Amino acid sequence: MLVEPKESAELWFCIHYLQSRMIYVTHDQVEAMNLADRFVLLRDGIIEQRGAPLELYERPVNKFVAEFIGSPAMNFIPATLEVDDAAPCVRLAGGERLKLPAARAGEFAGVNGLQVLLGIRPEHIHRQRDGATKENYEALPIKIEIIEPMGTNTLINFHLGDTSVLARLDAYANEQPGAELTLLIDMNRAILVDPESEKVL
Repeated sequence: MLVEPKESAELWFCIHYLQSRMIYVTHDQVEAMNLADRFVLLRDGIIEQRGAPLELYERPVNKFVAEFIGSPAMNFIPATLEVDDAAPCVRLAGGERLKLPAARAGEFAGVNGLQVLLGIRPEHIHRQRDGATKENYEALPIKIEIIEPMGTNTLINFHLGDTSVLARLDAYANEQPGAELTLLIDMNRAILVDPESEKVL
């Protein structure tokens, strides 16, 4: 069933109050996230992933799903996976090393030196306050290039190597373009993508 956006309020009523099962076709991910109990994400008629909305958001199976779900879109940063006796990490083009949670070491056994894309959502990048860090958060000094106040939050743009990266911070960002800032990357929420197959490792 194809339902126009103007009819989504009536659809929501049918689903939640009449307990009706309905198939809703939309290109609007916000509508889909709000209305759906289950997702089936298609590309060119092929099912890319199916599951609950948060499952696709948190555990996408490939780069297409990761990019499609979420706004602003996920950042993808070229990196090298380094695996040794300690926690695995990714090394960025500029030499920065970001540790992955030690619990994930088993996932990457035997793939030391693999070229990957580090996937980080803008909302999983935070401002470091008073030098504090959290478990499995990695500090990353950056230089702000563009600031976009959005009311409820602020978007900042910066570069890591040749890659433009977007972070969504709280609304009270006082920094200006050109300012240096230390960010915390939530590596608990990071994904690694094989750049050739575009599948999530």
